[in-house]
Amino acid sequence: MGVLIFLMPWSIPFCMAIFGIILLITRYPTLSYSVALLCFPFIAWFFYHRWEWVVFSVGLLVLLLARYIPRIKEMRSKAGSWQHVVRRKGLQDRF
Repeated sequence: MGVLIFLMPWSIPFCMAIFGIILLITRYPTLSYSVALLCFPFIAWFFYHRWEWVVFSVGLLVLLLARYIPRIKEMRSKAGSWQHVVRRKGLQDRF
């Protein structure tokens, strides 16, 4: 992540905004990280026009999402449906 931030400093505001919005909606940090990581390849392509950075960010995305996939499946199994994952209201829904 540090390399991506060094290579693409303009990606930080976009990724943090996406992370914050998704976190406010779902209150799941893991899901928020996953969605925010999806913006790195697009930023590398649209702002920097560097295919090397696109490949690097996709590779990093695949590695990190492979780690998050079990947690995301666990969230859905505990909640019962994706609708409940997105619509959590308070602390009692987190436990």
